[in-house]
Amino acid sequence: MEKNLNNDKKIIDLTYLIGLSKGDNGFVKKMITVFLEETPKEVDVLEESVNQTDYEVIKASAHKLKSTIPFIGLDKIIGKEVNEIESLARENSGIENIRASFKKIKESFELASAELEAFMLNN
Repeated sequence: MEKNLNNDKKIIDLTYLIGLSKGDNGFVKKMITVFLEETPKEVDVLEESVNQTDYEVIKASAHKLKSTIPFIGLDKIIGKEVNEIESLARENSGIENIRASFKKIKESFELASAELEAFMLNN
């Protein structure tokens, strides 16, 4: 695996996606393209709802991210934070903890996006 500029290990892990594709590189690329197109929108919605302390939207956005991030192995990096955000939002509480968790989610997502874009250029 190639090194990420910010640290020694990559954020993404395409093991699950490659296994799901059964060797179809076109499928892998299509799924990455969909992820890169759709997930930034969801992260933006989550960010806006966190800024507005809109627990219902926070909960829905976190739930949606929870089902998306395993495709690129991001659940291993931020799965705990996404679950925590969803759980706290369900209880209409913990906005400071939600904000702290969201910060890690956003940073990790940005690193993952850059890695995925590099992957797409190189494959």
